[in-house]
Amino acid sequence: MESLLNADIPRDAAMAIARRVEQRLLDEGLKSVDPQTLKTIVADETGAVLGDDAAHKLERQTSAFEDVIVRDGERSIPFSKGLLSRSLELAGIPIRDAFEFSKNLEKQLRVSGISDITRQSLENITLEEIERVYGFDKKEAYLERYQRATQVTVLEDGANVAFPFSKGILAQSLMAASVPPALAHQIARDIEFDLLETLTSCNSRVPVCAI
Repeated sequence: MESLLNADIPRDAAMAIARRVEQRLLDEGLKSVDPQTLKTIVADETGAVLGDDAAHKLERQTSAFEDVIVRDGERSIPFSKGLLSRSLELAGIPIRDAFEFSKNLEKQLRVSGISDITRQSLENITLEEIERVYGFDKKEAYLERYQRATQVTVLEDGANVAFPFSKGILAQSLMAASVPPALAHQIARDIEFDLLETLTSCNSRVPVCAI
């Protein structure tokens, strides 16, 4: 349904297409299908109901059941509305507004047919949208909060050793303990978020944690 609505298909027509897709899967005995096959079936049924133009529009976008992959060097993780919402909260945007913004940004990416994007490109798009929706000051607040993430310092307990906090290193450690990659990166970002919340509450520009 979400993919159909993203393609500006009226809700009644989208529901009819969804029923046709479900029936076709049952008729063909398809208990599980890969995303590309499902996308083809949805486009076929959309064409049968609304014509080729609607089907082609649907095919051009990234469907709701396909991941939008964010790449950062050799690492890649699925786009997460939750992670983006949390970073927006750090810039002072209310929780509900942050989630609505993240949902709209994801829709923008999918409607544009983006299925693979670099972290830097995603950040640039996010900054442009923050400025458009909330203004320059909120964009600067988002940048400032993001940059503070690199200032977390880790002190090794019992030793005179300090080093910068790294989400990448933490995620790699988790993966070495058999945590799935996507979950490992999410946990690392969650921990970073908690550290930044501590930073905000104590008004310190350089948060420090001990291990």
